[in-house]
Amino acid sequence: MKDKIIHLPLSRIRMQKPVIVAEIGTPAFPGTLPGLSSGNPSGGDAQARASAQQFSIAFSMQPAELPGWTGGMSDYPATSVTFTFPEGDAARVHAWFSGNYKGVTAPASTTLISNVSHAVKSALEAYFGAAAGMDLFTAPFRVGWVLRMKDGNRRISSPAELMLTGRQSPLVAILSRTFEGTSVTTPVAIVNRPMRLMITPSQPVSEWGDVTHIDIIAAPQPSLIPSGLRVSGVGTQEEEEESERYLCYQYPRLKSEIIANTASIQNDFRIIASIPVGDITGTDTMAVPMTAGGLGNWKLLPKYSDNGTSSGGGDNPGDGDEPQAWEPWIDKETEPLDLGMPEERKWVRSMILRGCYDRTALRVQLYGARHREDWHLIADGSRGWCDGTAMAGFRWFKVRITGSMRRRDYLDALTFRLTRHRIWR
Repeated sequence: MKDKIIHLPLSRIRMQKPVIVAEIGTPAFPGTLPGLSSGNPSGGDAQARASAQQFSIAFSMQPAELPGWTGGMSDYPATSVTFTFPEGDAARVHAWFSGNYKGVTAPASTTLISNVSHAVKSALEAYFGAAAGMDLFTAPFRVGWVLRMKDGNRRISSPAELMLTGRQSPLVAILSRTFEGTSVTTPVAIVNRPMRLMITPSQPVSEWGDVTHIDIIAAPQPSLIPSGLRVSGVGTQEEEEESERYLCYQYPRLKSEIIANTASIQNDFRIIASIPVGDITGTDTMAVPMTAGGLGNWKLLPKYSDNGTSSGGGDNPGDGDEPQAWEPWIDKETEPLDLGMPEERKWVRSMILRGCYDRTALRVQLYGARHREDWHLIADGSRGWCDGTAMAGFRWFKVRITGSMRRRDYLDALTFRLTRHRIWR
């Protein structure tokens, strides 16, 4: 049989997180780390490159106090909710807080529901706005780190992480209540902990040649306030993470899985901090030196890009044309591929990743298996293609793609050149 060419559009292949334990190496860039001195360096240059290649950052969250939102009766941020109600709703409102509904038969009026809903929503909006203004996180978000070079180019070497903080719409816990005619004021606790972003460097930095800064990038937090928030009354609810029960204003809260899924697909990455490499002098955990007010003015933060020419803040006219699935770093593998011959052993001579991308920034690895288990690494390519595969034939194949992507890059297809005969060296 002559060599056969198989062209598989990636749009028809299910991509997933890697399940193969593979020797990726550090960094995941093949060969030298782009942006550092090239050629055949020695001495200090080689040591600087090796140091940069081994560097990593671990992210963590630390509870922080939100000025002006502390309360002696609660460890959570505290404020008050005040609303008025029609005279005809007095018995129901009193029953909300006492639990005694004897003789209360009339439903809550539209005015009562509207007033209490507006008051609760305003309290939540004020809290989240205050936290953002102090650069504190209150909801899940994606975060990563990149190396910035002297020429402004940036290189990312690990995928963005999803930080799961504030996983559900917060409870608005009622601490007490004070009636004054047809008005009630309730000190409340917002059951949500504002967090400060922390980093732990894997090693200190002395000198990294062309690397000047560590840029911290993040995607926006999803809103924890449901659209059209409507309070139905007062009742006891449980905070799922701490299994504590509180008397709360009741409204339909966004579920944790919905919030996490929304956060995981955000890709409007902005640079929230730039740390000079000279400031990383040890391996102690440190607070990220956030751009002051950045979380409260997200659109003014500089966009993340892999070069220094298009990283300004704001919304550029062409932003709407950017692929919605863009990721600064990808690490995915295909589903098992039979290449059109599921019952036959095949020998892959070469494989090419088609698309528009930086050939120096992506790594492709080809795996083979007889029965879709016990996968073997049979080829490893540093520029979007690989050949010189092993002599062993397999029925099934997988391709793993690892590396950085520019905003306008795209991956189109995989092309295999294969034969049904053993390849002899």
